[in-house]
Amino acid sequence: MSENELCGPSKAIVGKARKKGFVKGKLTVVPELLEGETLLFTFVAKAIRERVDSKDHEELDMQEICNLFTFIYAKGGEAAFNWHSGNDFTISPRGIFDQAVPFSASPDMIEYYNAKKLPEEMFEAFHHWVINEPSFCIENAVHPLIPLLDALKWTYRISLGMGLEYLGYK
Repeated sequence: MSENELCGPSKAIVGKARKKGFVKGKLTVVPELLEGETLLFTFVAKAIRERVDSKDHEELDMQEICNLFTFIYAKGGEAAFNWHSGNDFTISPRGIFDQAVPFSASPDMIEYYNAKKLPEEMFEAFHHWVINEPSFCIENAVHPLIPLLDALKWTYRISLGMGLEYLGYK
């Protein structure tokens, strides 16, 4: 899918990332990392489902959604660092719904990521999109989890691209 074909939350996420300078030019794609992305999002979708099922109501609260953006941001950076270092990318549930997200990378890369505000900006873009498109899921016959996963997917890809760029890949 080209960037011109984006719609819904993905368009809001990528548009905000470009506006804020997180994406410059084309996103770097590393075919070897696609399998890890699939595994990560299968894991995240299952974790969300389990979290929602454990509650009295059928939704995540805003802080949990915000924390998901932080978790995904860290995982994008880790994926870039581990690929660059020749290490396997592993997925752990630690930090997925709280603010204590572990981030395994070099100290300088961690400092670089901590200085950026991508997760906050992407959460804000998603939140504004939800407010402006309240009937999107009904009109398009999609489960409400789909737009969230779409926004998280693009946040991951942007974070991964930032990490690859930081590590010297174009």
